[in-house]
Amino acid sequence: MNGFLAVVAGGLSLGLSGAAMTGDLADCAKGNGMGAVHACNRVVASAGPEDLKTGYYLKLRGVAYFKNQKYDLAIKDLNAVAQRNSLDPQLFMIRADAYQFTRQYEKAIRDYGVVIRLNGKYVRAYYNRAIAHRKLERYKAAINDFSSIIQLKPKDALAYQNRGHIFLRMNTAEKAIPDFERAVKLAPKSFNVHHSLGEGYFRAGKLDSARDVWLKSCQYASKEQTRNWQTRLTKAGHFSGPVDGVCDRRIIEAFSSCAANKCQF
Repeated sequence: MNGFLAVVAGGLSLGLSGAAMTGDLADCAKGNGMGAVHACNRVVASAGPEDLKTGYYLKLRGVAYFKNQKYDLAIKDLNAVAQRNSLDPQLFMIRADAYQFTRQYEKAIRDYGVVIRLNGKYVRAYYNRAIAHRKLERYKAAINDFSSIIQLKPKDALAYQNRGHIFLRMNTAEKAIPDFERAVKLAPKSFNVHHSLGEGYFRAGKLDSARDVWLKSCQYASKEQTRNWQTRLTKAGHFSGPVDGVCDRRIIEAFSSCAANKCQF
């Protein structure tokens, strides 16, 4: 099963003064969709050499490209900006995320490292770098990043949960279980966190404890969430019941079957 976070998206606030912005510049900085990209293109085309020298407008356009999932174009603009400004953590964070979304994990890791050197408390950089390390199966490095998050935010249940799943990938359930138990204490009404604890118990051979936790998790599962699990477990070949949003022993047995086969879904 897959308990990992996706890349953690962050706000792309650029610290802009809205009162001073009008027309294309305002649309470029704060607009949505491809309209923002087109506005940025006009801003860049009309900018003078001194304006372009700072890289400010190129950064705006790079962010607009990123928001529209034009990651290669975003990277191109942000590369140009990085040559002018190597001390902007947000610039490297956005480029790192663009590298991550295009599966350029080594480059993403490098840029997340720059962000962390510039701002050692940038939690999202640790999260996303851990995800990149996990993609490359560098589990010890991922654990180090999640451990750094826990030092910065000791009440972050997701950091414990994700570190626990890394331990499971390393076949060390005995190390995963304390992380999952801590996550449950921090997020006692989270269906997903209870599910992870159940998987930890299951992988450690504590089958009764696993089923008890999974059954308890049903009280925290919404119908939508349960239908999602039923659908995914059906596709993985571990659930044959109706996709009705009812969390009961049928889905618990499906969890057990999935955990026994170390399925990913």
